[in-house]
Amino acid sequence: MTNFSCPFCSSSQQKTIVRLSKWNIVACTTCTNAWTVPPPGAIAYEHEDFHSNFGARDIADLPTQWQTALKMQANLLESHMRLGATILEIGCGEGFLLRLLSQKNFSVYGIEASISSSKRARDAGLDVRTGYFPDVVPDVPFDGIILSQVLEHIADPVSFLNAIARRAPGALLLNIQTNYRGLMPRLFPSTWYAWVPEQHFWHFTPKGLSMILRSTGIEPLVTEYASLVHGNRRLSQLGAWIPTLGDQFHLLSRINK
Repeated sequence: MTNFSCPFCSSSQQKTIVRLSKWNIVACTTCTNAWTVPPPGAIAYEHEDFHSNFGARDIADLPTQWQTALKMQANLLESHMRLGATILEIGCGEGFLLRLLSQKNFSVYGIEASISSSKRARDAGLDVRTGYFPDVVPDVPFDGIILSQVLEHIADPVSFLNAIARRAPGALLLNIQTNYRGLMPRLFPSTWYAWVPEQHFWHFTPKGLSMILRSTGIEPLVTEYASLVHGNRRLSQLGAWIPTLGDQFHLLSRINK
């Protein structure tokens, strides 16, 4: 148990759901959001290289489950946005999702803190700026914003979402997040690789993130589930096929500000 209220809903109803070597993951039983105890320290993301271990130069080189999730994300945006709409992905990595969206004739931009990842995105022909939001945002209006595995790295996600809402009022917002209530983290809680406690302040569920979004004037529209990359593909895909049990979710919302 912790001795402070939930930072998102102020509830005092909490429980430790996972004990790791140096950290605990504590969840609010009211809103279902969770956090890392103790929280991460400062991280120089400009020197990180998140995807280099896959050695992928193109989407076809990625693991099948990752490809499937990317295609779902691109199709979700395509089904809710006009042809040629302008999209910004904050924390775009090497730009795999932006490449798919560009092929669908969207106008795409990216921001990526990692020096090496942003360079590979530019080498692939994408307009990707190296740095952090909002310091290096292109001076164009955006119809859509993407946050893929980003919000959990932000110490104050509510302020971050408010800044996005001020920059892109009326736009669609796609959050792509891990779901700690998915099948794989339920079955293998202490070995699920997506906790990343040394970098992740927060751990979300669709219910919990939807509550946070509404508190900032962002209205959830659609939620779909996918699977992270696991060696046990059949088991992890089973989680993605059963509603609420995928260990990744895609939450599309509308910024109403």
